[in-house]
Amino acid sequence: MNNFLKISKKVLILQKDLEEQSDGDFNEYAQKITHKFYNQNEFDNEMEISALSIIVEAIRREEGYVAFPVQIIGALTLLNGNIAEMKTGEGKTITAIIALYLGYLKNHHQILFTQNQYLAKRDYEFSRPIFKRLNISSGLVEELDKKSNQKFSFKMKERQSMYDNPIVYTTNDVFGFDYLQSNLVSQSEEKLNLHFDWAIVDEIDSILLDDAQMPLIISGNPKAQSNLFNITNKFVSLLEPLIDYQTDNRKKTVWLTEQGVQKANKFFRVEKLFNKNNFELVKHIMLALQANVIMKIGDDYIVSGGEIKLLDSTTGRIMEGSLFESGLHQAIEAKEFVPLSKENRSMASVTYQNLFRMFKQLSGLTGTAYTNRKEFLEIYNLHVDRIPENIKSVRSDLKDHYTVSLSNKLELIMKRTTELIKAGRPVLLVTESIFTANIYSNFFWSKNISHNVLTGSQNANEAEIIKMAGKKSTLTIATIIAGRGTDIKIDKDVQEIGGLAVIATEHFSSKRIDNQVRGRAGRQGENGTTEFFVSLEDKIFEDFYVNRIERISNKKLLKLNFFQKEYIKHKIKQIQTKFEEDDYKNRFTSMEMDETLRVQREIIYHERDTIINQNELNHKQFVYLLKRYAKNIIDSENYDSTRFIFDFIDESYNIDDQINIDEKISDRFNYVQNLLAPYPKAFEEFVNQILLKSIDTEWVSHVDKMQQLRLLIDKRVTGQKNPLQEYQEDSQRLYKIFRNSVDKAILKNFMLSRLEIKNNLKVTFP
Repeated sequence: MNNFLKISKKVLILQKDLEEQSDGDFNEYAQKITHKFYNQNEFDNEMEISALSIIVEAIRREEGYVAFPVQIIGALTLLNGNIAEMKTGEGKTITAIIALYLGYLKNHHQILFTQNQYLAKRDYEFSRPIFKRLNISSGLVEELDKKSNQKFSFKMKERQSMYDNPIVYTTNDVFGFDYLQSNLVSQSEEKLNLHFDWAIVDEIDSILLDDAQMPLIISGNPKAQSNLFNITNKFVSLLEPLIDYQTDNRKKTVWLTEQGVQKANKFFRVEKLFNKNNFELVKHIMLALQANVIMKIGDDYIVSGGEIKLLDSTTGRIMEGSLFESGLHQAIEAKEFVPLSKENRSMASVTYQNLFRMFKQLSGLTGTAYTNRKEFLEIYNLHVDRIPENIKSVRSDLKDHYTVSLSNKLELIMKRTTELIKAGRPVLLVTESIFTANIYSNFFWSKNISHNVLTGSQNANEAEIIKMAGKKSTLTIATIIAGRGTDIKIDKDVQEIGGLAVIATEHFSSKRIDNQVRGRAGRQGENGTTEFFVSLEDKIFEDFYVNRIERISNKKLLKLNFFQKEYIKHKIKQIQTKFEEDDYKNRFTSMEMDETLRVQREIIYHERDTIINQNELNHKQFVYLLKRYAKNIIDSENYDSTRFIFDFIDESYNIDDQINIDEKISDRFNYVQNLLAPYPKAFEEFVNQILLKSIDTEWVSHVDKMQQLRLLIDKRVTGQKNPLQEYQEDSQRLYKIFRNSVDKAILKNFMLSRLEIKNNLKVTFP
């Protein structure tokens, strides 16, 4: 860090000299040096200092101010493949631009990931003139229009040109879906060439911790509709809480007790519920339990126009076009007595954990990563470096306020907020969820106190509300995540009377989130205060029963004494530590589970690429494989020879005929080869279609089964087995079944497909 500080001082001295140059002279000089350094094989310290002075001066000429030394230090931290923890208002956008320029000179292909589309577009448009001045192209990759009828392949050339820029701005979900989608195409020219070189992730803790386990899933190919959703919903409605099932709201899990299992045996007339023959039944019972017990209307979803619509858990906005996966959506529909929609299969999936671990180099920016430095190091091999503040913070973190009941806390928050507004202070009231934000909003409206509500709708309106949040006597009610990536700037007169006042309606599940809330105030040496309000009925106490706290609560005291407050303060820290430990274990287990599918996915995607890109087919080897597949099916599955011939070899087979299967395969191969001989490459195209069709069809089925298995393992608490070990054993068994299914599909598709050639080859699969 001290070395970086020395470098930053040298940079700013050189940058000062560049200010003397005219705009034209500077542009010519900067482009010349940029081109020279880009083509150098080595990049020493002197070159680095010179390059830094150029990008800092380019920023000054475009934006009118000189980068801070801490921004240069942050950029060098990113360049070293670490996480730069920078406080709110320290200028992470500028830090990223400096790092991207240095990365460009070192021939990196870089992608900067932001939390949402608005921030990606904002940062791209902000940085573009700076890079353009240095003759560096940059691109913005946005979400495909879901309403457009154009297929992914039609947009491929346009998206590829954006991704081919040396500097790209996008979001994690856009890139993730492009990665999955490009591995489902059937032609090499339709496949995106994505660059997994260097990723810089803004608000890295939000993406790689909070959303780490979130799978990106591409769905399609509707399943045959199950008839178990309604009957399992009826069964679950008859169960008694605590007696027939138990829950862990913290982990969002629910499971049957022994008594609940006995009831299921009796209700569904099965001898033993947890039997491999009852896989589908168990799955639907678990889904019905989750839909009825864990998923809450108004928090997780709403019913609108006879349909279930998802709500974003952190913003509360309706997620149009999105569905719960693995049958949960249909289970909720059964619960709410709305028509059941078609259940889709999962065609491809990847978690953010594994998506970002594919990059050769990974860096990140955030204001709150240090508390989770151990996890970043163990899972992502990332060190967290705390970047010093440009101006020392003078923010005051006030003592917590304690009440016994939520109603008392609500009145206390109202009183405190009113005092601050009357004094001219802007107030940011931070809540745990959109549901809680709406409660406070309604409460303040009932008292005729005007305010704005910020729930992270992820569009330009959010920035406008944030802009107003620093104005005198303004009240803004927000969720935890809302407004991240956008600073609240206060007016000069507000600074003089104490700055922004942040009021947290409760302590949150981790110290990191508490720190995020505190970081909203006191940016760049400004005045500001933060204070937390606590009641014994807060959510943080819900899942951790504390006997002494309940005894205190039952006394119905109007005030708590010093010792009771100190005990509650201590207990909150303990609970947060427990939450963080549990979250870490869950993310680590999730990563290890997803590692199994990652290995399988890479094998399959490599096989698809080989098929798509192969120029010539080894005919002898292909015939040999077909014959081997036939032999394996007969030997391993004890197939009746007549049934086997009908299913795989010849649908018009006469049972009185004697057939040599190997000869039949050779005859079919020769027939197809002769049929397609007049058409160049037609035979290879036919075989490629068969291989891809067989792999893709069975892979979709396999991914869907893996998703179902994951769901069952996550919700299964009965028995003494290790969930991870159980998942790995079952996934290996499913993978063997998948490979056998692919072999069978290749044989069947080759032998029984119908071919037609007009303008092009048309294959009708059996």
